[in-house]
Amino acid sequence: MIIVNRKDNSLVQQVSSSLSPISMNGRYFLDEPDFVKSTLSPSSTVSSLRTDIANDILDTYSTYRGIIYNPLLDNTDISKIDTNYGFFSLGESLPNSVKGYPKGGTFGIHTINLTIPSGTDKIMVYWRSATISYSYDKSPLPSQPNSPIVQQYDLSGTDEFTVYAIGTPESIYRTANKLESISFSVPQTDIRLAFVNNSSKNIHLLAYAILYV
Repeated sequence: MIIVNRKDNSLVQQVSSSLSPISMNGRYFLDEPDFVKSTLSPSSTVSSLRTDIANDILDTYSTYRGIIYNPLLDNTDISKIDTNYGFFSLGESLPNSVKGYPKGGTFGIHTINLTIPSGTDKIMVYWRSATISYSYDKSPLPSQPNSPIVQQYDLSGTDEFTVYAIGTPESIYRTANKLESISFSVPQTDIRLAFVNNSSKNIHLLAYAILYV
């Protein structure tokens, strides 16, 4: 996981998701799967790293020939969420702002054309979710220092989305388990994802990826 400064998009540090919860005041995550370890250099930027991460995912799962990776960082990324479907929050097209509400919060991804004329008969889905909590500014005792606001990300995956994938022309929703292949009876040219929050907490979607053969 790569921590980025919200003010200027400068890179702060690279951390393990196992360190959850992580204090993130004024910062956001550029998602990096646990099996990927990007090399940060003085010339690294958010833009260059998101390309590196996508390539590293594909290199790890080399039997797949293509990947669609979306870290949901800006308006272009977040516009892939279908606002005509579901019950969710997008914030203001800011990083880490896509949120599924508790107990049935649902959203879908606009249909993705894989640009493969013959289609694909196998895909694999990856995503990263987090719960984000806040402690509010307060002064416990008169004339004593305030306890500042703290924003924390929990990446443990205890609270998680149920994810479904549907292809065209098959038009059958299939449960997508993270990083497990999904096979179709006939080649699919388009793929659509749906994320459902069945937990009792708000869950944020930090990134998703679709790999295809």
